[in-house]
Amino acid sequence: MLLRETEDYEKYYKIGNVVMGSAFICIVIFSLMKSTPLSDLSFLKYIHFASEVLLIAGLIINSVPDFLTWNIKNIIFDLIIISFLIVFFIWV
Repeated sequence: MLLRETEDYEKYYKIGNVVMGSAFICIVIFSLMKSTPLSDLSFLKYIHFASEVLLIAGLIINSVPDFLTWNIKNIIFDLIIISFLIVFFIWV
């Protein structure tokens, strides 16, 4: 149910949006810290890893309603996006 909120599954969207919002906050913090003289600090890799994990977790949480309603088209789309991001994060 990509970007479609229903009353039955609203809690999944709220939790997923909070998780993905925190992932984007981690990405912004990582980008700002990387552009400063603090870029050689070792904890930046943990911020980067946290942003990857939170982004994928948010996508998984947002795809739960598709699995509950057996919406095959959106399930396939969600799995393609999630697998692409996992492969991309492993590769980079």
